[in-house]
Amino acid sequence: MARWEAWGKQAKQIGFVSHLLTGKETRERIGEQAQWVGGVWSPSDARAEPSMAAPAIATGAKNLGASVHQNCAVRGLDISGGRVAGVWTERGLVKANRVICCGGAWSSRFCKQYGVELPSANILGTAFKTTVAPEVIKGCLSIGGLCIRRRQDGSYTVALSGRGQIDLAPQNIRYATKFYPMYRSKIAKTQSAHQRLFL
Repeated sequence: MARWEAWGKQAKQIGFVSHLLTGKETRERIGEQAQWVGGVWSPSDARAEPSMAAPAIATGAKNLGASVHQNCAVRGLDISGGRVAGVWTERGLVKANRVICCGGAWSSRFCKQYGVELPSANILGTAFKTTVAPEVIKGCLSIGGLCIRRRQDGSYTVALSGRGQIDLAPQNIRYATKFYPMYRSKIAKTQSAHQRLFL
């Protein structure tokens, strides 16, 4: 709880809203399935159905003047006079004076060709979707090595946190030293959680 309290103070400095809950407050929100010591509640957090959110974001962007091209890979930037003038795609040039890089796992590799270092680690995680099930919790819950999120259709997305697999690809090796301290911290927390579960 002290670690979460310290985290909350740091998060508040960058505008993130969270509240530390007592065990009683946590049980009131989640239920009596366990004897909760406490919890963290973040009322401004959001959740979204990806299949609905992605098209909605694209529509909103188009309404604001963006150009959306699907199933069309970007190969590079068109730079004129030291400024971005467009992007080169596999179908040709798309002119633009502003470009947002949303390449996900490929963003770091794309930026590197322009001398922009964007450390990223591609981690393979485990997650699955259940069939429609009785409500266990409203919203989302993250405990120890498990995260669950209620979906709009009544099913759940279940993810195992802290158990990702890192491929020994050049990208991951290049930035390994930058992520090593976080990796060690996660390992220590996961081992501590497992010890508490089995004691």
